[in-house]
Amino acid sequence: MPPRQCPTCGYRYGRTAQQCVLDGSALVAADDPLRGVLLNGRYRLGEELGAGAMGVVYEALDARTGDTVAVKVPDATSLRGPLRERFLREGRVGLAVRHPHVVATLDVGCDRDTHYLVMERLHGESLGDALTRGPLPVEHARGYARQIADALAALHQRGVVHRDLKPSNVFLVARDAPDRCVRVLDLGIAHVADEDPLTLSHAVMGTARAMSPEQCRGRPATAASDLYALGTVLFEMLTGRPVFEGPDLAVRRAHHALPPPRVRDLRPDAPAELDALVDALLAKDPALRPPDAARVRDALDALRDDPQGTVAVAAFTAPVTYPVNLPAPLDPERVALARTHLDAVCLRWQALAPTLDALAKLHALDVALAAHTRALADARDDEARRRAELSLAETSDARRIIADALTHAGTTADALRPHLDAALADARALADAIGSLRGR
Repeated sequence: MPPRQCPTCGYRYGRTAQQCVLDGSALVAADDPLRGVLLNGRYRLGEELGAGAMGVVYEALDARTGDTVAVKVPDATSLRGPLRERFLREGRVGLAVRHPHVVATLDVGCDRDTHYLVMERLHGESLGDALTRGPLPVEHARGYARQIADALAALHQRGVVHRDLKPSNVFLVARDAPDRCVRVLDLGIAHVADEDPLTLSHAVMGTARAMSPEQCRGRPATAASDLYALGTVLFEMLTGRPVFEGPDLAVRRAHHALPPPRVRDLRPDAPAELDALVDALLAKDPALRPPDAARVRDALDALRDDPQGTVAVAAFTAPVTYPVNLPAPLDPERVALARTHLDAVCLRWQALAPTLDALAKLHALDVALAAHTRALADARDDEARRRAELSLAETSDARRIIADALTHAGTTADALRPHLDAALADARALADAIGSLRGR
């Protein structure tokens, strides 16, 4: 979906916006200035294939070879500071890693301030899209997990940790076979050994639904973190749902503190040893997970030939010991209580999220108003003064619309306080329930 634009005032919005906050007009697709552009006399950009947090991927024609390729072009705002280095790192890692289950990077370049990354053009769908139709057949899930493990083994051998393995970053290539060939995508936040980190040491990198406990605590991701993510992907392929669900904060807390559900409780026809493998991959302690991706790949191969796979899998599926002071086995009543409190926290914060988001936007607009006011005071010519006045008027209108909506809904600090107090009480009850699980 292309970016959106207001047909009345021309203001541009993101791809999911529907209505202009300045005049209420319904948004239309914005013109794409890059479509049809020839980059470095070689890559002619065509239709948009998709968009992400850092930019847009286009189908393109390679004039030199005649091949159809995919070209990723980051937004200009995505090339500031560490984000620029992250994009370049994705190119370097992609060029260095050649593997049948890692998307092939063909070229990296820049043409008149437009950076780009050229990759093979894939036809098919993401694993995330496939899972919207429900869980996969057991053998397909095993086969895809085997290919992902093979890709991770190749990345880890070169000192690369993916850090954001999830269904949307796994592509199922269409082919004439019951199952399909996997490509692991998006090495944008991958960490390379011996290179300087691009994020603060305690920054939380990754996606909550597939984030390892150590990443949730802000600790560096390792190859074992990728194996945990593989466990979450395999769990979702077999059950059709993530390991934990809810707002990101609650999901990260659950990954860190709560035992994962068992696959066979949700999918009774799953082989017991495949269930045991997923449980081993989801161990809270990285040392209790399988030793490396190659061993996981070999175990999944064994399960293809022997669905019970007892010898191959049992070697690293000893009973899981959860973090220190967390009793095993867990009291089912305490687990149920913790999950009840987790659901309450999720529901409470989901109800509060739109209001809190509006208040955050209001604060951001106040900051912008102050900046535009300073710019107007500092303007040295008519053109600068005109731009500052226009920005000030647009920001003022946007703030007024949000403030009026909050007033109409009766949302004031006094009205919001009881709801926040209740949400904090739910959070404290959840913390107490988790503390009870840990034997405090």
